[in-house]
Amino acid sequence: MLQWTCQGKFLTKIKINFKVINNLIRKGKEVLKMKNKKRLEELKKQVENIEIGYDLESVYCNLINATIDYQNDTQTWDFEYIFEEYIDDEQLKYQIEYNLKEFGVWAVRNLLDDIKDENGIYKIDVYGYGHDITSSDLEDIKEEILDKINNLESEED
Repeated sequence: MLQWTCQGKFLTKIKINFKVINNLIRKGKEVLKMKNKKRLEELKKQVENIEIGYDLESVYCNLINATIDYQNDTQTWDFEYIFEEYIDDEQLKYQIEYNLKEFGVWAVRNLLDDIKDENGIYKIDVYGYGHDITSSDLEDIKEEILDKINNLESEED
């Protein structure tokens, strides 16, 4: 219950009540857990209310922004992996330059072959082939987010 500290040339006794400190830490963790749980419930409602419509880029942005806001608020990174295979116009430009430099024209052709629309969001498969994003892709993203939320909720209980 005592800890010695050195201040300059003198040793000083400082009383530390570890029980009080541990209780404060535990209560802080409980408050944080409750805030995260509430924020997770808000995210679930927000994602459930996102309708998959004709403006695919807007829907994609709503889905990713909802998860980014949650991750920033809670300092968790539970949803990043869901969006790894999707890129926007800026990332597509980079990918074209990279593929041309590293692999040549055939890689750029493969990347762009199935991209027909200019909707701003594209899916890149594991082989490096690009595809237009579809409403089915967005439904999959939405379902995956909701599944992850349900898993996180069941872990907390």
